[in-house]
Amino acid sequence: MEKRYWVGICILLLTACVAPNEEAMIPTISEADSAVKNAFLHDAKQHDNSMAMDMVKNDIGSLQIMAVDNCEIQEPDAMVCDVYSDFKPAGSHEVRSNRDKVGFVKTDGEWVAKLHKPQLRGFDE
Repeated sequence: MEKRYWVGICILLLTACVAPNEEAMIPTISEADSAVKNAFLHDAKQHDNSMAMDMVKNDIGSLQIMAVDNCEIQEPDAMVCDVYSDFKPAGSHEVRSNRDKVGFVKTDGEWVAKLHKPQLRGFDE
């Protein structure tokens, strides 16, 4: 009985060390929310248009990331995920729910969203 107990403990420890929790390797909802909003702001700044910047700031205030799921690992710190969001335009009662493929790259310990169309392995256009 004692031998079985120790074998079970060893297998449990080996499993924990060999197979890291994949959930911990994907962006949290908060991290994805911040990364997506920062990507929109960065894109607006690159176009150097104050009107576009104001629109983007208004829009990201109405955007809320609800879930991050179905991530496909591209590289150790890069992946493409399904991102579910709700968008409620200012002054409206309508809520638009969306699912988008978003690329994420971990840079200096923080997730950065890639808003361009991500390249999926094995995906023929």
